[in-house]
Parts: sequence; structure tokens; C-alpha cells
Amino acid sequence: MKWWREVQKDAYSYYGFFSKSRANDIVGDIPELSVFAINGEQIFDSVQSSEFVEVCSRECIQMFRKYDELSEYKIYLFANVELRDKKSAVENYKKVWKLLQRKISIGDLSKGPELLVNLGERSFYTSVAEIEMDDFSEALQIVSENPYKFALIATKRVDALSEAFTQRVFKCAFNVDLGNQYRGIDYFALSLNLCRENDFVFRWGDSSEEAELAIINNGILLKLIEDEKKSRMKELKAIGKRKFLIKELSNTFGVLYEELLIPSENDIFCKKAYEVMDVLASKDKVGDTDDLKNKRLSRACLIALSKSAIFPKEKARLFIFTGAKIEAVLVGIDEVFDNMDAVLEKTGFSSGRGDFMLIDDDFEFGVCIERKEHYYEVCKWGID
Repeated sequence: MKWWREVQKDAYSYYGFFSKSRANDIVGDIPELSVFAINGEQIFDSVQSSEFVEVCSRECIQMFRKYDELSEYKIYLFANVELRDKKSAVENYKKVWKLLQRKISIGDLSKGPELLVNLGERSFYTSVAEIEMDDFSEALQIVSENPYKFALIATKRVDALSEAFTQRVFKCAFNVDLGNQYRGIDYFALSLNLCRENDFVFRWGDSSEEAELAIINNGILLKLIEDEKKSRMKELKAIGKRKFLIKELSNTFGVLYEELLIPSENDIFCKKAYEVMDVLASKDKVGDTDDLKNKRLSRACLIALSKSAIFPKEKARLFIFTGAKIEAVLVGIDEVFDNMDAVLEKTGFSSGRGDFMLIDDDFEFGVCIERKEHYYEVCKWGID
């Protein structure tokens, strides 16, 4: 068995039978519909078919758990049972859920009313039940065995188990207003009506050795997937920049990429460093409005500090200012003072891009020179 995912922005192009003119006949306009599909081929027997059901279930569960925007959605099984004998006491007793109890854990389901409805000369019991994620594969197995009578939908509606919603889903699924004489669930009509209201319709289809589970929606999934790709590309770009920075710094320091903080922790660390520095009372003013003079005095101050100070640790984080981003890089303190000119250049201090910040991982000590508008300010703590 082989399987793969497909994403199609335009469901009307993906499915030949999704006709825009028919959409206009059914709902009076042409709603936006897109498709996220899981496709399988070389499915030769019932065992492989069940395996594909498990694949689809796993993919759907992961998707709904991965995106925060889908956290409020619940999955529902829309079920329809045709009465063979309208007068049968057994059929009228079992209705929908007692009939299905051998296939799914009925006792664990939150069930809506089982409604008796007529479609032409045929009668059905129709109902909707909430499906827990752990029961998704069982529910999908039921749908895969008869997609003309059973379907899965996802919605945030609070009235999904109401009689009114059940009636509406049946009416849409079987196109009652257009005189459907029962050809099975019309997934196009169901999608047109529900997806425009941010619901999802799961469509199962199979033929010969192929099968597909498609999640039809109004573009919500497509946007989430595209946003995830953009976020991943941004993340990869940031990783590339960080690796390049470490490569540049390795000419001066014994730095390792693995010792960088993860981006979120790096941002928190840098912000906290300035907060710690702001509350310290021991600050010395350096220079005046002459920026070049302030830089020379700052360099001299750091050199003098290196000759007299005793640092409690061998390493600290040096702030590297790269445009709008600050990287707190773990470096050897001796390496900082042994390569002062290179350090002031690489940190961005010499060019005026940033401050000089050498901070302990636990904020137990630090040396900072912050550039103010008319002077520089030196502060240090935890250093003998």
C-alpha cells in the first residue's frame, strides 16, 4: 500500500463533479471550497483497507491536535439507517445506534435524537453522535463500509446534537429540496451548506485498488498549512543565520551552535538582562555627547576591568547585535578581553548597532555598557 497527502485550493477543480453551476442551483452562490486529501493506492484486500483507515485516522487526529485553531472542533458521525419494513418492531427498536453498537462503543457516544424521516416512499432513521478522537478510526471504518449512508463532519457548533441540526444535515445531505430520490449522501450539497459556515465535511471514496479520505472545507485548513510552511521556512532561515553567525564568531571564540539558547528563550534572556540592569543602582556615567570619545573611554574601561576583576565563572553570554535581532552567545570570558577590538566590532558596539553586554546565564554577574543619547553608562555586578 502507498499513501500520500494532497492539498487543493479549489475543490471545483479537484473534483470534476463539483460543478459551480450546480452549486449556484443548490445554495444560490458559489462558496469557496478547498480540499485536504489523504490518498492510497495498491489496496488489495480488507486488511490493507483497514490499514489505510488507520493511516487516515492518525493523520486527521494529528491535524486536529496540532493546530490551536482547530481545538474547539468536535467530530460527529452522521448516520442513516433505512427501514426495510416500516412495521418491524425490531428495526424501530434498534433505529441507528443499537444497530451499530457492535461496530463502535455506543455507550461512550454523546448521541443526538434518532429521527424518523421519509424520502419519497423510503423511510430512514437519521441521527448525529459526537465521536471522541480515540474512536475516530472505528467511526471512519463504518463510513468506509458505506459512505452513502454514513459521513463524518467536524464543527464548533454547540447545537450539533440537536434535533434541528440533525434535520438540517439530513436535508442538505440528501438534497431533499431538489427532489433527491435517494442516491446516497450528496457530499457536494452537504459541503456547500456546511463548509460556508466553517464546518468540515469528510468524504470517503474508493474504487478498485484506490481509496481517498478528503476533508472538504472553506480554506481554513489550507491557510493553516500554508502558515505552518511559512513559519517553518522562517525558522529554517533563522537557523541558517545563526549557524552563519557561529561560523563567523568561531574565528575569535570557541563557540558552539548547540550552546545557543532556543529563539524563544534567547529573547526572554535578553529582555530580562536589560530589566536586571535597569534596577541596579551601581552605574557610572562615561563621556558626553562625543560618541567617538565615549567608545574610546568604554574600551579603556573594559581593558582596565579585565586586569583587576575576578569573575566567578569562566563563561558568560555575550550579546551580538545583528540588525533587529540579538543573540546571547556563550563565550569564554578570557577570550572576550583577549580579543577586545574584534569583540567590540562583532557585537555591534563599535558601529553603534548595540551595547556591550556580558551576562551570566543565571544573572549572578554581568558587565554592561549601555549607549544613552548623550553619554554611555557602565554597570557591573557580582564581580570582585
